Amino acid sequence: MALDGYQRELTYQRQDGSFSAFGDSDTSGSTWLTAFVIKSFVQASPLIYIDPALATKAIDWLLRQANENGTFLEPGRVIHAEMQGGSSTGDVNLASYTLITLLEARHFQFTASNTNDFNQIVRRTTNFMERSLIHLHAYQPFELAIIAYALTLAGSKKAAAALDRLDQMAIIKDGTKHWEQIEDDSNRLIWMPPYQQANARNIETTAYVLLTYALKNDIRNGLLVMKWLISQRNPTGGFSSTQDTVVALQAMTEFAALTYSPNIDVDILISGLKEHQEIFSQDFSVTASNAGVLQTINPPPETDRMHITATGSGMVLIEIAVFFNVEYDINKRPFFELNVEVVKEMSLNDINVQACFRWIGDGEETGMSVVEIGIPSGFGADKDSITSLETIKRVELNNRKVNIYLDMVESKPRCIDVHMNRVNLIAGSNPVPARIFDYYSPEKQVTVFYQSGKLGNANICDICSGNCGC
Repeated sequence: MALDGYQRELTYQRQDGSFSAFGDSDTSGSTWLTAFVIKSFVQASPLIYIDPALATKAIDWLLRQANENGTFLEPGRVIHAEMQGGSSTGDVNLASYTLITLLEARHFQFTASNTNDFNQIVRRTTNFMERSLIHLHAYQPFELAIIAYALTLAGSKKAAAALDRLDQMAIIKDGTKHWEQIEDDSNRLIWMPPYQQANARNIETTAYVLLTYALKNDIRNGLLVMKWLISQRNPTGGFSSTQDTVVALQAMTEFAALTYSPNIDVDILISGLKEHQEIFSQDFSVTASNAGVLQTINPPPETDRMHITATGSGMVLIEIAVFFNVEYDINKRPFFELNVEVVKEMSLNDINVQACFRWIGDGEETGMSVVEIGIPSGFGADKDSITSLETIKRVELNNRKVNIYLDMVESKPRCIDVHMNRVNLIAGSNPVPARIFDYYSPEKQVTVFYQSGKLGNANICDICSGNCGC
């Protein structure tokens, strides 16, 4: 799978060596995304072959974006909006992330065509990061976390100042430690995953601190952070978005390497109860030979309590995943405005669906976002009919949905039309969901439903035009 991912990623490399979310169809490569890809490549290099020439070409492009003062230009779209920040913090975030990439590349023996230029830019960026600490008390936890990790990786003694400030802002609760973005109530999310899972920014922030603790071999603080990150994972092992998942998994992996012991021998008994009566039990054994194997069980849905006992020596992780749906009230300001309706019903076999949307959160626009329009039962969407907007970068049809990728959503309203036509004889169409969300902060989202009046009221005889024996 790693090799498949590497080969697929190369399709997004532009001729100048940079990477962008949509390859050569974009007007320019992105500094952040190029750094992200280089980082991913060098981390995969112990497992698969990474062409050094392709990596060097990307690093060369990255170095050409370096300014004399230690900052970096971003000629492309900033699809990861947290990297943009404000006018000053955006420079710090991007410089920190790029410095991390260059240092990790050097660790894995990847560099630029000109090694002297590479080393000079690393020093220049490190100096800029150290100077940025003058604004220490003005930074949010995210900026402090990425600065602390970048400077620790660079071997700078000044990293301690950022880490000390982070410790003052830490939230320590129930044997865990994490960081949250400071925000006023008007910006709080109207929707959160079950159990109030942390948003992508808070997970990424906390993961950068765990990476710093791992570098410093700080087991005591690292365990507190590790426990919190584990509690935020979804049942498939990931987190809120692509970016926070990548950083969190790297942090957890590097910290786990510090605490790993080959001497593990644990027996586990899991029992399920319903109204205090046992309805199932399962034994597990974890040893050095199977410690890397995921062992699972699907308890009966009527289980209302679980009892777990473990004996032996070693550290194991047991997770219980619970799935449920909840209603929510839109009682606070959302981040997007979305309206979806059937604007034309030419017949019971052809409809036009229109989605109108705009950004109503802070700032003039978002980073990369996705409009997801459900398709009514019995219908298919005509991909070629979708309205052409400059901000549309990709359209996908899958799982009864149309996914439209936008490199940004502005505060000015925009509309997209999709033509749908009948492919199966299904009557009584139900309301269909549609939503819009920020790709890198999916907790920023709005979901609505739309329905065709004609389709909802049609019976099977209306649909099949007398060919069903009506």
